[in-house]
Amino acid sequence: MTDTYATARSMLADLTARKVSARELLAAHVARNEQVHKKINAVIETDLKRAEKDAQAVDDARARGQAIGRLAGLPMTIKDGFDVQAMPATSGNPAFKDRAKDCADADVVDAVRREGAV
Repeated sequence: MTDTYATARSMLADLTARKVSARELLAAHVARNEQVHKKINAVIETDLKRAEKDAQAVDDARARGQAIGRLAGLPMTIKDGFDVQAMPATSGNPAFKDRAKDCADADVVDAVRREGAV
């Protein structure tokens, strides 16, 4: 199992050294999230299909020796106070449950995705 308490810098070093794949790191973080969610309702909605696809793309690019972003393969959780395309952004408020999902990614979300975060 991968250390889900490691720093981002440490996780990126392990990814670069191929001690762990982006898919393995993602799986460890998904498992941890599921544990925590049961206790504190941590994440209300996920897009695991996209995350798995993005992690596989990072692993494939790394295997081919292609240039990848500075955050390539690093798992991220974006709380629902930020707009994420096709995801609800309720800010934890039930009154916003019907808020449109047709928004663009917030600038910070776009920036970390461009750098390869999953």
